[in-house]
Amino acid sequence: MKKHAVRILRVIKELQPLERRVLAFLVDRYPNEYSLDRIAAWLDYSENTLEKNPPTRLVKLDLVTRARKADGYHYRSDLPGFVRRTFEKFRPDIDENEFRVLGAYFEEKIVEIWEKIVGRAGKNA
Repeated sequence: MKKHAVRILRVIKELQPLERRVLAFLVDRYPNEYSLDRIAAWLDYSENTLEKNPPTRLVKLDLVTRARKADGYHYRSDLPGFVRRTFEKFRPDIDENEFRVLGAYFEEKIVEIWEKIVGRAGKNA
């Protein structure tokens, strides 16, 4: 199970900086959902940048959900669901509390990665 967690963190670390920022933002604000224009405003990017680089990779990785609304797509972290789907195969060896611990661990690591990026070189890191 530890090797699996390390592999997941490696995938997250290999995301592009913009993807990591979006992921960290959505994880930090779970369960709220945000449109691209609101994400852009919060992260100090132009809407055009996010429209050209939407977080579709995060959706494909099942870390983020996307819902079509009248004003466009809205995105929300699905870290709890991701942890459950990813580690479900380790049942019954892990219980509900361990799912929560894993979720908190990944949340902490994602935010930590983002803070390193922001602290090192600002939004364009």
